[in-house]
Amino acid sequence: MKYLFLTEENSEGLSEVFHTLLLPEEFVPQEMIDRWNTLVSSSPITARTLESKENVAIGSIWDEESQGLVLTEGADLDKVLPITDNYLAFFINNVLTGALTITKSTHALEKFRAAVARPITVVSVDDESDPEIGYIYNGVSFSKPENA
Repeated sequence: MKYLFLTEENSEGLSEVFHTLLLPEEFVPQEMIDRWNTLVSSSPITARTLESKENVAIGSIWDEESQGLVLTEGADLDKVLPITDNYLAFFINNVLTGALTITKSTHALEKFRAAVARPITVVSVDDESDPEIGYIYNGVSFSKPENA
């Protein structure tokens, strides 16, 4: 399954694919696929860049006041991600549901910060389908960017 991450619709009802994730179903645990499918069915969702944050683990709760994550009671500490990395994190009702490690380059962080400044949508498509970063979505179908 391929997951496409879309910016919020603009005034013309168009979104842009700003990131993709390929999860080959034959190699990925069903639990992981179920989590990403939950992001699809719950879209639009909140996404954040997490830079050197503590307690980055699936199921952690985002605390708006502290702008940090709180581990849930009984959390598996072996599944807490390293504080030294940066993440693109996806939340449903402030619960961390998915996270991707992102490069520490300033350009990449700025790109992701801009893309997730507003709610995003996650869409799933077949592994072999065409849409990639830069494609435009009109709510029904994808089209190549005009400069492609």
